[in-house]
This record gives sequence, C-alpha cells and structure tokens, in this order.
Amino acid sequence: MGMCLLSRKLLSGLVFAGLYDSRMCKMVHCVGKDNIFRRNISTSSVLVVDDSDYSGSGSSSDNNLETLNYGRSDMLFLSRNRIQSCVRKEREMFLVVVRVIKSLDWKVARHIRFHKAVVEFGLLEGIHAFTILIYNFVCAGMHTEAFALVRDIVCFYQEAEFDLFGLFPTMLESTNSVSRHSLLADTFIKVFASNALLDNAVYAFMYAKNIGVEPSIRSCNFLLKCLAEGSRKECVMSLFSRMKDSGPLPNVYTYSIIMNLYCNRWCELDKADVLEAVKILEDMKISGISSSVVTYGPIIHGLCRVGFPEVALKFIEQMRQEGQLVNNQCYNFVIHALCREGKLDKALRVLEDMLTCKIGADAHTYRILVDSFCNHDKIEVAVSLLEHMVNSNIEPSEATYTPLVKGLCKRGLRETALDVLHKLRASGYEFSHDCYGILIHEFCLQCDMVSAYNLLEEMIINNLSPKSSCYESLIHGFSKVGAFGKALELFNIMVEKGMLPNTITCNFIIDGYCKEGYVEEAVKLLNEMMILGITPNVFTYNAIINRFCKEKKTEKAFELIPSMLKHNALPNVVNFSTLMDGYAKQSMDGKVFVLYARMLRAGIAPDSITFTILINTFSSMGRVKKAFILFEQMVSEGFSPDIISYTALINGFCKIRDLKMALALVKEMVDKGHMPSVVTYTCLINGSCKVNRYDIAELLIAEMRRKDVSPDVVTYNVLIYGYLKSGKVDRAYEMLNEMRKEGVLPDEATYRILGQNKVQIKT
Repeated sequence: MGMCLLSRKLLSGLVFAGLYDSRMCKMVHCVGKDNIFRRNISTSSVLVVDDSDYSGSGSSSDNNLETLNYGRSDMLFLSRNRIQSCVRKEREMFLVVVRVIKSLDWKVARHIRFHKAVVEFGLLEGIHAFTILIYNFVCAGMHTEAFALVRDIVCFYQEAEFDLFGLFPTMLESTNSVSRHSLLADTFIKVFASNALLDNAVYAFMYAKNIGVEPSIRSCNFLLKCLAEGSRKECVMSLFSRMKDSGPLPNVYTYSIIMNLYCNRWCELDKADVLEAVKILEDMKISGISSSVVTYGPIIHGLCRVGFPEVALKFIEQMRQEGQLVNNQCYNFVIHALCREGKLDKALRVLEDMLTCKIGADAHTYRILVDSFCNHDKIEVAVSLLEHMVNSNIEPSEATYTPLVKGLCKRGLRETALDVLHKLRASGYEFSHDCYGILIHEFCLQCDMVSAYNLLEEMIINNLSPKSSCYESLIHGFSKVGAFGKALELFNIMVEKGMLPNTITCNFIIDGYCKEGYVEEAVKLLNEMMILGITPNVFTYNAIINRFCKEKKTEKAFELIPSMLKHNALPNVVNFSTLMDGYAKQSMDGKVFVLYARMLRAGIAPDSITFTILINTFSSMGRVKKAFILFEQMVSEGFSPDIISYTALINGFCKIRDLKMALALVKEMVDKGHMPSVVTYTCLINGSCKVNRYDIAELLIAEMRRKDVSPDVVTYNVLIYGYLKSGKVDRAYEMLNEMRKEGVLPDEATYRILGQNKVQIKT
C-alpha cells in the first residue's frame, strides 16, 4: 500500500524499541534461571506444548509428555532447550515484523494472520508483534490496514470466546509510549464501534481516560454516532457529559450528532425531545462553537415532525440573520410539514421565499407540492407547478408526475393527463412503465379501449416493454366490453412473453365468456389455465357452474366438483347453492336435497340464498309446512328474508288454498320494507281464484295499478283462466281486451287457455 519514508536509523530504533518493550529480547537474559520455565508457560502455553514442531530435534509430543517423570536436572535441561526454541521463534517473528515495517507492504502484512501467530509464537507474543505493526501502519496514515489487523485480533478473540474487554488493556501494556496509547485507543474505539461492539468501544474509551490517555475527537464522534444509530441514548449522553468534563471537548460535529439523536427521523418523536435539542443548541453557542446548517438541520426537521413548521421557519430566519448558509433541505422539511397539515397556500409562500432568497428548489420540493395539491384535488395548481419546474430546468421524476397523472385521471381528465405527458415528452423527458400503466388502467376502467390500446402500442414504439399489469388491465377492459377475441389475443401475447397471467385476469375472460353464453370457450380456457400452471379458484369454477345451470346442464356443472377438489378450490356455499338452484329449476328435487345434505356434512352453513332455494322447492312440492319451518329457521339464524323468500312461501300457501296465511305473509313483508312484486301479486291472485275469491283478485289488480306495479302476461293468464273456469266467459274476454289495451301481448299460454287460434282473436 505504501513505503515508509523514515530513515534506516530511525526505523531501526522504532523496531528495536518495540521489540524490547514487548519483552521479546528480554527473554534471552533469563536463560538458566529456575523461574524461566514458569515465565515461558505464562507467556505462551501454546509455545510450550508445540515447540517440538520447530526445534528440529525430531522429538514427538509423546516424548515431551514423558518428561513429567524426569528429575529436576532433566527438567532443567529440557527447559533450556525450550527457551532456545523460544528464542529461535522470536527471531523468526522479529524478521517478519522488520520486513513489514521496512516496506509497510500490506501484501506481506495481510498474510500474517493472528491465529497463526498465536499458534507459532504464543498469544502474548502475537499481541506484542501486532501492536508494533498496528502502531506503524497508523503512523504512516494507513488506517485501513491498521483496522484490518485489529479486526483480525478481535475475530480471533470472538472465535476463541476470549474476553474482549481484556484485549485493549493487554495491547496498551505492550508499550509505554503515551502517543502510542492514544493512537491505539483511537484505532480500537473505531474498530469496536464499526463492528457493533459498542460496549467494548465504550470500555476502551473509559479505560483510556482512566489511565490518562485522551482519544481524539474524531474517534469519540464516531463512537457517539454509532451509539446514536444503535438507539443507546443514555450511553450517548453519558459519554457526551464525560467529554465536556474531561475532554476531548465537543466540536460542532459532536453537537450535531446529539441533536440528530433527539430529532432522529426514524424514531418516535415528541415535543420534549425537540426542546432538549434546542437546549443543546443554546449550550453549544455558550461554549463558543459556531452553529451551521448541520446543527440547525436536525432541529428544523424535528420541529416540523412534531407539528411546529412555523417555529422551524423562525429558525431558518435566525440562520439567515446570522449569515448561515441555508440549504433547500431545511425548506423542504417546512414545506412537507405545512402540506401535511393542509396549509398549501403557506407552503407555496415558502417556495416563493426560497426562490426570492435564491435558494434553488429541487425535484423533491416540487414533488411534495405537486403530490399535496393533487391529493387536495387542486389539479390546476399542480399542473402549473410542474410547468414551472420544467421551465426551471429541473427534471421531473416519476414521483413528481405520477401523482399528477393519477389526480387528473381521478377527475376524469384522462385526455388532459395524456396531453401533459406528451408535452413533457416533447421537452425531452422519458416516462416509466408506471405512468403508462396508470393511464392504461384508467382508460380501461372507462371502457375507452381504443385509447388504452393506443397507449400500449406507444409504449412498444418507445422501447418500453409493457409489464404484466398493463396487459391485465387491457384484458379486464376488453372482457368488460365483450371483446373476448382481443382479450384472448392479449392473454396469448402474455404467455408468449413469459408473463403468466394471474387467476383474476383469467377469471375476467371466463366470466365474460359465460355471461355471453360461450361456456364451451370458458371451459377451454379453464383447461389451458391448468396446463400453464395457473391455479383456478372458486370464482373461476362458479362462473362456469352458473352458466351450465342457466342452460339447464346442471349435471355438467356438477362434474366440475372433482376438478375443484383436485385444485384445492374447495366448493363453498355459493357453488352448492348454484347447483341446488339448477337442479330445482330442472325439477330434480331429490338432487337438491342430496346436495343440501352433502353441504351440511362438509361443514358449510347455508346462507339466505340456500334457504330461499329450499323454501321454493318445498313450496313447489306442496310441502309448505316444511318450507315454513325452514323460513323460521332462516330468521332465527339471523338472515333477513327478502322478497324472493316471501314470494316463494306465499306461493306455497296459495297452492294449498291457505289464502289467509298468504295475505298475512304479505302484510309482514310490507311491514319489513319489502314491496310486493308482480310475481307476488300474481301468486296471490292465483290463490284467490283457487278459492273463488274473485273480489279479492279484483282488489289486488286495483292495488297493483295504484302502486305502479304493472300486471304481466302471466297475471292476466291467471285471471282469464280463473274466470273461464268459473264460467265467467265475458269477464275473461274483458280481461283479454284490457290486457291488449295495457300493451301486454298474449302468449301461447293465453291461446291455450282460451282454446282458440291466434287468427280467431280480433284485433
């Protein structure tokens, strides 16, 4: 990484001072003393165990173990051999350290891994050697390399589960130089803090202070910043207080960190925090430290967050009076807060103030304003702001023009939104997929499929590959207007491009097919979905089941149930009710009850539609008592009977000639807010005729006219049939003429009732 420019003599002095201070050379003078064996063991247990690997004597570890049985003289002899081995190893370490320091070559240093040094030379010797290397790299300004060496030691301590709190004191013990202590303290504080070892970093700071070593303000600020980011508020304030009391004295960046802590944009904020930040700002001024936008910025942001944008504006005024440079970020905080409170006019005045003071608004400023005016449905102002932005040569981002496009579309001004985009394109701005996607979606919602499809083609011409959402919006739109061929074409394009349509998109096409009567095409698409791996859901199946039932192909509908179970689309109450209704309309009453029993066994509770189908089925069969029991059960389970439920039961009572009960149900129905329909009246008229109460039938016809319920052909057929059956032929023909006057044409049933041919009826 670099060469050391120190003189050979000075370099040699540094090396030997370090080696001597690390006790590597001192060990030579201890040979022959009884305590040397103890000295070696305390210095490095690894060295004592593994020294045979380096002694060249060829002795094994087993032979070393046998020395435990030797006498004192033998042990002393072995100890001397081991000490000589230590000296040889220390010389090897010395040569490596000298080589690195002479060149400060990181390529050499990075191969000296701490764990290898410990294995070969011992823990303390490794620490002493690395201390020298770290110190020399720091002196040479090679801080990254020094940090890497410290991280290597820290990683070793962590893997070996050693006490990291003891590492820093051990490193300091290897040198008596105060300047080295300070440099080591800075290095360790930064390494510990940057590796989230905050407690160790704080301990290193406190330990250094306790032994009279003062870390630099830069390392202290770095530690404060890391503690603040780790939400260690109490620790930050304790450290800040210690710095004010005994140094290093806080500077402007220190105060900025503290104020950021109180006005942090990621945490919950209250007024007390901001007030505390203001106090700290005052404390900074008392200390004679000049404030700047770095210190004011967090307070302005904090005031805006807690709902005091006007106070924040006063701070900005104060900054300008003090000659401080104010950036657009401070103004953006205020504008955003005012917009959030709905004070859009004030926010505009702040923008004007910015421009007057020649503080350039940026894209973010305009984005805030455009978005806010769009949200408050003030689209004209938003358009004006966008034009001003473009005229000021500020490129609008997607976040700026997308809210405007949404706002215009929300008001139905899709063409205006399109014009805005085309003007921006003419000015050289490009648009994203999202902007096109919004417009396509809005045009599809309004069924303007020509404009929507033109936008898709425009995207392709401009080398923008449409996303799946664009195709899906178009498929929904084309299905909605009945253009299933176009919808299917887009479906196939999606598949060809590797974009798998989702189930909802497929459901739109299938539902459209079914509504238009193309059930076989719907089934084909269902099969294609399964081949492509698109999982159908209950809505997919219900659309097809419903169509089959309408076409009186209920058996084919029922055949879909196994496929539903296979694809984990478990049939629900809607599916069962649809099938039951289909069987009921085909007069397959037995299958209705079988399905109902199966539904209950599956744990599916009936809903109001299920009850209505059953009530109607039992009533049609003449089992009115059973129908009435179900009606009462329906009410007891919290369902409100509708007009269809009441009419089905009324029809049942009329069939068994219980007109009194039928009329009572009509009264109950009206009391609950359900007005009788033409079907309800027809059932009552039929019931009245059955019991020869033609007076009631006439009254019901009159009531229908009063309530603007027009009798239909079935109503007239019931009356004509009743009058003919009772021998009132003239009245029957009167009803026929009345029917013609009302514009109700006779049908085949009318002619069958009269026993005449259509030609015989005079017009």
